[in-house]
Amino acid sequence: MSPNNTKTFAHGRVAREFMLFVIIGCLSFVVNYGLFFVSIQTLHISYMVASALGYCAGVFVSYFGNKIITFNAGRTFSNREFSIFLTVYLFSLCVSLLALYCLVTFFGSSPFYGNIIAIGISTILNFTGVKIFLFKQTS
Repeated sequence: MSPNNTKTFAHGRVAREFMLFVIIGCLSFVVNYGLFFVSIQTLHISYMVASALGYCAGVFVSYFGNKIITFNAGRTFSNREFSIFLTVYLFSLCVSLLALYCLVTFFGSSPFYGNIIAIGISTILNFTGVKIFLFKQTS
Protein backbone atom coordinates (compact mmCIF):
# COMPACT_ATOMS: atom_id res chain seq x y z
CA MET A 1 0.00 0.00 0.00
CA SER A 2 1.16 3.49 -0.76
CA PRO A 3 1.37 6.00 2.11
CA ASN A 4 -1.85 7.71 0.92
CA ASN A 5 -3.73 4.40 0.71
CA THR A 6 -2.47 3.42 4.16
CA LYS A 7 -3.67 6.74 5.59
CA THR A 8 -7.07 6.36 3.89
CA PHE A 9 -7.35 2.76 5.14
CA ALA A 10 -6.45 3.84 8.67
CA HIS A 11 -9.05 6.64 8.63
CA GLY A 12 -11.66 4.24 7.25
CA ARG A 13 -10.85 1.71 9.96
CA VAL A 14 -11.14 4.32 12.71
CA ALA A 15 -14.46 5.54 11.28
CA ARG A 16 -15.75 1.93 11.15
CA GLU A 17 -14.53 1.28 14.69
CA PHE A 18 -16.19 4.45 15.94
CA MET A 19 -19.50 3.52 14.27
CA LEU A 20 -19.40 0.04 15.84
CA PHE A 21 -18.41 1.63 19.16
CA VAL A 22 -21.49 3.85 18.94
CA ILE A 23 -23.76 0.88 18.14
CA ILE A 24 -22.38 -1.10 21.09
CA GLY A 25 -22.65 2.12 23.07
CA CYS A 26 -26.35 2.37 22.25
CA LEU A 27 -26.91 -1.08 23.70
CA SER A 28 -24.78 -0.15 26.70
CA PHE A 29 -26.79 3.09 27.01
CA VAL A 30 -30.06 1.15 27.17
CA VAL A 31 -28.66 -1.00 29.98
CA ASN A 32 -27.07 2.00 31.74
CA TYR A 33 -30.01 4.36 31.49
CA GLY A 34 -32.55 1.62 32.10
CA LEU A 35 -30.94 0.68 35.41
CA PHE A 36 -30.51 4.38 36.27
CA PHE A 37 -34.20 5.06 35.64
CA VAL A 38 -35.45 1.97 37.50
CA SER A 39 -33.12 2.68 40.43
CA ILE A 40 -34.53 6.17 40.86
CA GLN A 41 -38.19 5.49 40.08
CA THR A 42 -38.62 2.10 41.75
CA LEU A 43 -35.85 1.77 44.32
CA HIS A 44 -35.74 5.51 45.19
CA ILE A 45 -31.94 5.60 45.11
CA SER A 46 -30.16 8.96 44.80
CA TYR A 47 -29.44 10.00 41.22
CA MET A 48 -25.66 9.88 41.79
CA VAL A 49 -25.72 6.28 43.08
CA ALA A 50 -28.22 5.29 40.38
CA SER A 51 -25.95 6.78 37.72
CA ALA A 52 -22.93 4.87 39.03
CA LEU A 53 -24.91 1.59 39.16
CA GLY A 54 -26.17 2.00 35.61
CA TYR A 55 -22.73 2.96 34.41
CA CYS A 56 -21.15 -0.15 35.94
CA ALA A 57 -23.73 -2.42 34.30
CA GLY A 58 -23.10 -0.72 30.97
CA VAL A 59 -19.35 -1.29 31.36
CA PHE A 60 -19.74 -5.05 31.04
CA VAL A 61 -21.88 -4.76 27.91
CA SER A 62 -19.37 -2.33 26.48
CA TYR A 63 -16.28 -4.37 27.34
CA PHE A 64 -17.39 -7.61 25.75
CA GLY A 65 -19.17 -5.96 22.80
CA ASN A 66 -16.25 -3.72 21.92
CA LYS A 67 -13.62 -6.37 22.53
CA ILE A 68 -15.30 -8.92 20.27
CA ILE A 69 -17.11 -6.79 17.68
CA THR A 70 -15.63 -3.28 17.47
CA PHE A 71 -11.92 -3.92 17.90
CA ASN A 72 -11.93 -7.62 16.91
CA ALA A 73 -9.63 -8.37 19.84
CA GLY A 74 -10.70 -11.99 20.30
CA ARG A 75 -12.83 -13.82 22.77
CA THR A 76 -10.24 -14.77 25.36
CA PHE A 77 -10.42 -12.99 28.69
CA SER A 78 -7.35 -11.29 30.11
CA ASN A 79 -7.16 -9.89 33.64
CA ARG A 80 -4.58 -7.32 32.49
CA GLU A 81 -6.74 -6.21 29.57
CA PHE A 82 -9.86 -5.96 31.72
CA SER A 83 -7.89 -3.98 34.34
CA ILE A 84 -6.84 -1.43 31.72
CA PHE A 85 -10.42 -1.26 30.45
CA LEU A 86 -11.74 -0.69 33.97
CA THR A 87 -9.14 2.02 34.62
CA VAL A 88 -10.22 3.92 31.49
CA TYR A 89 -13.89 3.50 32.38
CA LEU A 90 -13.42 4.43 36.05
CA PHE A 91 -11.70 7.66 35.00
CA SER A 92 -14.57 8.31 32.62
CA LEU A 93 -17.11 7.52 35.36
CA CYS A 94 -15.51 10.12 37.63
CA VAL A 95 -15.68 12.75 34.87
CA SER A 96 -19.25 11.70 34.06
CA LEU A 97 -20.41 11.93 37.69
CA LEU A 98 -18.72 15.31 38.07
CA ALA A 99 -20.48 16.54 34.93
CA LEU A 100 -23.82 15.19 36.17
CA TYR A 101 -23.35 16.79 39.58
CA CYS A 102 -22.47 20.16 38.02
CA LEU A 103 -25.37 20.02 35.57
CA VAL A 104 -27.88 19.28 38.33
CA THR A 105 -26.42 21.43 41.10
CA PHE A 106 -25.20 24.52 39.25
CA PHE A 107 -27.31 24.56 36.09
CA GLY A 108 -30.59 23.20 37.48
CA SER A 109 -30.79 20.35 35.00
CA SER A 110 -33.02 17.39 35.67
CA PRO A 111 -30.92 14.33 36.61
CA PHE A 112 -32.66 12.47 33.77
CA TYR A 113 -31.42 14.95 31.13
CA GLY A 114 -28.10 15.62 32.83
CA ASN A 115 -27.31 11.91 32.81
CA ILE A 116 -27.79 11.76 29.04
CA ILE A 117 -25.23 14.54 28.61
CA ALA A 118 -22.87 12.86 31.08
CA ILE A 119 -23.15 9.58 29.15
CA GLY A 120 -22.28 11.44 25.95
CA ILE A 121 -19.15 12.87 27.55
CA SER A 122 -18.10 9.47 28.82
CA THR A 123 -18.64 7.90 25.38
CA ILE A 124 -16.01 10.17 23.85
CA LEU A 125 -13.58 9.58 26.73
CA ASN A 126 -14.14 5.82 26.62
CA PHE A 127 -13.59 5.48 22.87
CA THR A 128 -10.40 7.53 23.03
CA GLY A 129 -9.11 5.67 26.08
CA VAL A 130 -9.71 2.13 24.83
CA LYS A 131 -8.44 3.00 21.36
CA ILE A 132 -5.18 4.44 22.71
CA PHE A 133 -4.48 2.22 25.71
CA LEU A 134 -6.10 -1.11 24.98
CA PHE A 135 -7.36 -2.22 21.59
CA LYS A 136 -4.48 -1.01 19.43
CA GLN A 137 -4.41 -2.17 15.83
CA THR A 138 -1.05 -3.15 14.44
CA SER A 139 -0.77 -2.84 10.69
